[in-house]
Amino acid sequence: MSNAMTDERFALLEMLYRWCYVIDKGLWDEYEGLFTPDASLDFSSVGSEGNDPKSHREFLEHKAWPATKAQHHQTTNTVFLELSEDAARTRSTCVASIVMSDDTFFSVGIYYHDTFVRTADGWLFSERRCEKVFFNPAGDVAGLAQGTE
Repeated sequence: MSNAMTDERFALLEMLYRWCYVIDKGLWDEYEGLFTPDASLDFSSVGSEGNDPKSHREFLEHKAWPATKAQHHQTTNTVFLELSEDAARTRSTCVASIVMSDDTFFSVGIYYHDTFVRTADGWLFSERRCEKVFFNPAGDVAGLAQGTE
């Protein structure tokens, strides 16, 4: 593998990590900048409606985010299915741990199926599909946060 392709892989991994950071921190002004203007999204497996970055942002910002105290997305095990100078396809594993406003906790495991294109501004998501693998129902974490059971 050439150094140039290694650099491209790192740049694409950075996009996957940036997604997690933006979501976890609620940085909504940065959210739509991760996508091409015509990007297509499918998060229906986790309850999101709409198929574009703007509608998914609305779902996250106004429905999902206000109900949470903390979120932590971990994206790992990225497989590069295709990689060229101007396009890439990946599949990644993600586990999201979420503490709700009422101190209940749940986690969800998903696969992200992504297509990226290189633009003048660097790599951007052009397609993103979320496939839910597991859902661990809510439990009370109030005692755990204080170090007791």
